[in-house]
Amino acid sequence: HFFALCQIDGPLVMSRFLGAMALVMALCFCIAYGRIITLDKETSSQVVSLGERDELHIELPEDPSTGYHWHPVYDENVLKLTSKRCKFAAKRRLFARNCTTVLSFVSNAKRIDARIDVKRMHR
Repeated sequence: HFFALCQIDGPLVMSRFLGAMALVMALCFCIAYGRIITLDKETSSQVVSLGERDELHIELPEDPSTGYHWHPVYDENVLKLTSKRCKFAAKRRLFARNCTTVLSFVSNAKRIDARIDVKRMHR
């Protein structure tokens, strides 16, 4: 029946169908993946409410050449560290070593209040 309607009212039916499909896909994406919450150095130790599959990113300034790095302290039963990377600025001086360390976590629980403390540690 759908294809018969497309032949009669072609573009109008097809555009409505594609719009409805895009909406369904967007809703599925939102359900499959949670929110993304980003904290920085000033807000990193605050308590954050997370749901299942929510992502938490903490961005911290770092200079790897000093030998110090950020070490997260968190409850491994409810959070999982998924990545730790050093993001350099797009335009940086030739010998600049400053970067932003990004710690990424995902929630393992349905609903939690999480707190992550970050400490500077020597390598």
